[in-house]
Amino acid sequence: MLITSILSAIGTFIVTNIDDIFVLMIFFTQIEKARHTQVVLGQYLGFGLLVILSLLGSFGFTFLPPEWAGFLGLIPIFLSVRMFIKKEEEDEAKEVLEKLGDYVR
Repeated sequence: MLITSILSAIGTFIVTNIDDIFVLMIFFTQIEKARHTQVVLGQYLGFGLLVILSLLGSFGFTFLPPEWAGFLGLIPIFLSVRMFIKKEEEDEAKEVLEKLGDYVR
């Protein structure tokens, strides 16, 4: 049972990180050699942060009542709607500024 879980986790990791390998290859081909260490360091720091946040989330999830688990899906929906509204407000503000610029000329 434990070996199956470990192999499943390794397989899932490999499959979900294939796109990351391609993104890193693109970064390495488009920057000068002196900045390669920054890309590698950023990759390790970012991946480490994701692992830490995932562990904190999994441990925190054990304290959450099971009935509330379904409500966690509302968080990304809320964030997306909020970003959409903010983007629309920025577009409206830009349109008003462009109209004002036309009047000034």
